[in-house]
Amino acid sequence: MPAKTSGKLSIYLFDDYRAYLNAWIETASQKRGLRARISEAANVHKTTLSQIFHGAKDFSLEQTIRVGQYLGLNQQESDYLVLLVNYARAGSPDLQESFRRQIEARQKEHNQLSHRVTRTRELSSEERSIYYSNWIYSAVRNLTAIKGFHRASEIAGRLGLDRAYLNQILEFLLKTGLCAQEADGLRPGPQMTHIEASSPLVSRHHGNWRIKAMERHPVLHPDTELAYTAPMTLSAKDALKIRALLADLVQKTDEIVEPSPSEKLFCMCLDWYEVK
Repeated sequence: MPAKTSGKLSIYLFDDYRAYLNAWIETASQKRGLRARISEAANVHKTTLSQIFHGAKDFSLEQTIRVGQYLGLNQQESDYLVLLVNYARAGSPDLQESFRRQIEARQKEHNQLSHRVTRTRELSSEERSIYYSNWIYSAVRNLTAIKGFHRASEIAGRLGLDRAYLNQILEFLLKTGLCAQEADGLRPGPQMTHIEASSPLVSRHHGNWRIKAMERHPVLHPDTELAYTAPMTLSAKDALKIRALLADLVQKTDEIVEPSPSEKLFCMCLDWYEVK
């Protein structure tokens, strides 16, 4: 189980894997026992791990992969960690220089990707397909607006997500501008997303959140949550009146939500349709 860190520390800021690991531990909300858990994850003795941290030894590449998994790194980050270990282990100046050039190229590639998003561009069709493929993308993005959920570890704990999976989601949200990394943590980014009623993705978007609503039904809080299902018969004229009432409710909800401070994450699902 990955330890909780105070935020998503970018490994690309480092060209020394020991410096990265020390910084990663330093950002942990609970530092006690972390080295022991890294030792266990890497399958190395605590004494050996101490020698590694002090520069007397290095991780093997197999141990490096296990450490990356423990830290919750995605595939690209794990590959970069292996590159850093190879750089430290290089036995000749020429080999070390080769790895150094690869490190600089990876850092440059990552920086270009991080600055690719602008405030005005629209999400591509592929990005929209990814964002609306699962409710979790929207949930993570919205949680970053709430105090206490500006860190990857806090979001992972709230939603019960594997850290490696969450890091993939955050990487996408940061790349597209749907989230932003600020000095004190993650926040919703400047990029906006909207799905039109005519979009082929709209049914997936509605379905994702309705499935989540059904999962929630058995444990709804009676004071703060509500589920209402009522098959009924009525006149065609009155059916239009109720449809108008619901549309008015949506508009009034938007007017309340817009200026409201972000404290809780809720989802409203309204279903009003003729059963055929």
